[in-house]
Amino acid sequence: MSDWPDSFDADPEDAPTSDPDGFASDDPPESRLQSVLAGIRTALRPGRQSDALSSLAASELATLSVAGLTRRRTLIAVALLVMAWVVFTFVQQVGQAAAITTRADEMRTANAALEARVRAAQEELIRIQDPAYIEQQARAYRLGEDNEIPFALAADPPPLGPDAPGSASNRVGADASTTTPLERWLSLLFGPLR
Repeated sequence: MSDWPDSFDADPEDAPTSDPDGFASDDPPESRLQSVLAGIRTALRPGRQSDALSSLAASELATLSVAGLTRRRTLIAVALLVMAWVVFTFVQQVGQAAAITTRADEMRTANAALEARVRAAQEELIRIQDPAYIEQQARAYRLGEDNEIPFALAADPPPLGPDAPGSASNRVGADASTTTPLERWLSLLFGPLR
């Protein structure tokens, strides 16, 4: 008698044989694994030949999935990878489209600014070609008419005095009387002084 549980001591020939691999079509992968392990243990018992092990390994192990990957799981993984690639490509194209839209808006704004500069330059050209503007600029260079007397202000003139003509104290119609603010308030409250 061996130390193995009874379920592992079963012969693989005793398994239902509705499948060509020796497994029932409705057997779960766990029972297939147990059956394969039982076959391996049976082949490893003393007195068995190594040919039995190789034939068992060739027939039984071919039906097991590698690291839990079945055809169905592999197809699902490939489908998920393809879907992820499609989503990534779509997101990348949306980002590129947004960048291109932003660039187009910037170009429209730049074109509008250039149009405004061109309009301003055309208006300045019209103003510069006006005879009145040409005469004004000629006077700046002392090229006015014959009856005009050219003059220029000094670059660093001294400040005007408080009694200079045109100052606030010498204006025509300015009140020459000097009244204090207190006298103004008193005349406002009690009437004009007599």
